[in-house]
Amino acid sequence: MTNQTMRNREPLLDLIRIIACMIVVMHHASVVLVWEEAAVADSPFWSTVRGGVLNFLKHGTGTPIFFALAGFLIMGTLDRTAGNRVKMAQSFWRRFRRIIPPYWLAVGVTAGLFLTLESLGLKGLFAGGGALEFTSPRELSKTQWLGNLALIETWRPLISAEPNAIFTRVAWTLCYHEQFIFVAMVLAILAGSKWRGLLITSAVALTVFQVFLYDTGATHRTDGLFFDRWYVFGCGLMAWEIGRRPGSDYAKWALSAVLVIGLYAGAAAYDIEVQLASITALILAFGSTWINETVRDASARRWAKLAPWTYPIFLMHLPAETICIRFLTDLGLLGFWQRVLIVVPLAMTCGIVAGVAFGKLVNFLDSVTIEKSDLVTAGQWIIAKSGLSPRRIWQEAEALPIRIAPSDERPRQARDGIAGRQPTAPAPRLSDLTPWPNATR
Repeated sequence: MTNQTMRNREPLLDLIRIIACMIVVMHHASVVLVWEEAAVADSPFWSTVRGGVLNFLKHGTGTPIFFALAGFLIMGTLDRTAGNRVKMAQSFWRRFRRIIPPYWLAVGVTAGLFLTLESLGLKGLFAGGGALEFTSPRELSKTQWLGNLALIETWRPLISAEPNAIFTRVAWTLCYHEQFIFVAMVLAILAGSKWRGLLITSAVALTVFQVFLYDTGATHRTDGLFFDRWYVFGCGLMAWEIGRRPGSDYAKWALSAVLVIGLYAGAAAYDIEVQLASITALILAFGSTWINETVRDASARRWAKLAPWTYPIFLMHLPAETICIRFLTDLGLLGFWQRVLIVVPLAMTCGIVAGVAFGKLVNFLDSVTIEKSDLVTAGQWIIAKSGLSPRRIWQEAEALPIRIAPSDERPRQARDGIAGRQPTAPAPRLSDLTPWPNATR
């Protein structure tokens, strides 16, 4: 039996998620460092060393990796629908529910934390210099809050005179992500069984249009819209198609050429997003088979356990890193190597811990599910304890006696037998709709 048949998950996808998440966490933690510090070293040798450290910590972003991965996964999701428009709509709706509710919860937790700090006179911990500054939740207008919650704030100023105000950089990323998903959904549903051809054609055509906007200096006219960064998503669409075409298919190598040209163009224009998206797409297109054949099952299982934590870490690392950086800066850790060796690692640790804690919070909320049948039992318990039996109020009414077990705290499975109730199917859990650790079962 091959490794591929033994696994339910694609190890390459898990590995890419983990790497992208760590790049995001590291990139935001290293905001405390500035490029100019390489030039003020004591000697050319140390200037080179500092430059290497800065390039490693700062010259990268995980966002285009996530965008390319999203395009790749969308193609796989659509492939499973077999061109059925109803199934397409259902699959996109499930994806929406996995992404948006946790984001809203994260925004609420972050806003509540900042309001608490502000009321204690500690606004500088999230809005002070030397950190990833946040705008106070009180300073955003209703329109700006609506834009953040609806994930339209990047392009809302195109239809409104009020300037945009991104509350958290996570919202900036998800604004583009949701546009990509929406465009892909509309195109796929319109095309029906021909969704694959239309999406790939659109990916190339919109990439050409993006290049046209860039070449004519007109990118400002579409600021915040999906045109700005369509290539980083579209190359994921192309990667999926490349990986599933035979080697003799000319379209496979034509699309591969598009990715290679994109990589070259990104390098020539010093556009790190285009470079990372192109590299990610080429790895997705050609690296899956090699990973499946070479990686050990133990490693694949380890990646599968870690990968579901990436989304909660992505959602909650920013406020934790911001507060940590500002706190350590106020303590006087201002030297270059102090920040490299102490501030950045501690900020990354705080971001990861905050993300894991947030994931555990969602798991806890997931465990506190309430079914309609549970509400009926709760109502019976209240009536029994209060003495307000229907027999006493309406003598002529005929009601079944209420029987409550001595223990009022029983697991749902035990409560199912109370008062003659039949066992019910488990209620849908939040983890069934969100990519949390306990959703892997």
